[in-house]
Amino acid sequence: MSEEAENAVRCFEHWSRTHVVFYHNDTRLTALFPFNRSIHKENVCRSIKLCGYERTCQRFDQERLLANAWKFRNGGIKLCPGGVWEWIHAVYWQDDLLGILLAGSRRANSKLARKYPVYQSSEPPWQLPADCDAASLLPVDEANNEDEWIMEGLRQLAARLQNLAHRQCEKSLGENRLSQADRLRLLIDRWYRINGFNIRFLARHYHLSASRMYHVIKQETGKSLKELVNEIRLADARNLLEHSSFQIGQIADYCGFSTSAYFFRVFKKEFGMTPQEYRETFLHGKSAPNKPEKNRRSPSPSRS
Repeated sequence: MSEEAENAVRCFEHWSRTHVVFYHNDTRLTALFPFNRSIHKENVCRSIKLCGYERTCQRFDQERLLANAWKFRNGGIKLCPGGVWEWIHAVYWQDDLLGILLAGSRRANSKLARKYPVYQSSEPPWQLPADCDAASLLPVDEANNEDEWIMEGLRQLAARLQNLAHRQCEKSLGENRLSQADRLRLLIDRWYRINGFNIRFLARHYHLSASRMYHVIKQETGKSLKELVNEIRLADARNLLEHSSFQIGQIADYCGFSTSAYFFRVFKKEFGMTPQEYRETFLHGKSAPNKPEKNRRSPSPSRS
């Protein structure tokens, strides 16, 4: 199932020259995508977060967007305060919101966006340095009606995913196909960047005491919360090392490591090489270790 959905997304990306992100709202759809589909890979988006807007961006981009997803059942446009344009489309199964698709990025065009339902912030545009400027993005090609044909293409992709989700949900009806360990990893992956995320934060979601939450995590995953968070951070860091030009210190900061030295130590312990050595290995096309990525794949019991 995961491969079928991912192939559909990659075909859309190749055709539209966009990058697709999917925010999960329901764990029944987790098996459709690898967890890293929830990460924006564009350099401008990463740069904006590194300029101090990571928490603000996350709140605008995920929490509030999912709360307003019902407005975009037939598609819409997201205009972020950083000046980035994305096409968006909610994915439902019956009346249940499973998640939301985002395809971008282009330079924001407020006038053109009025043709569609628009999701945007009421706050003034963010004041960003030149290296975070969305003006470096391609504009929407108005002459060739790019906004319309990508919007229609995203509707077709959403319909395809809704069909796959329907099959997935029908198979899992009456049973929880995600293990407790997989559910825990999904929630940690969604929330670990939030300021104040800790064992108590997770315990409140499960209505447990912090001590009981600690034992549940250890029992279900064999790891502590800190180990699980580092596992996710390392997978995100590896993705940035492979697909961005960010400096090592910037990657450490973006992924939430307290210091670059701590990032170096954890990364080398996991992979047997420093982040810079890993990047050079990847760039030269050599085989690189993949332990964290393996841990972050969609859970095998949900595949079909």
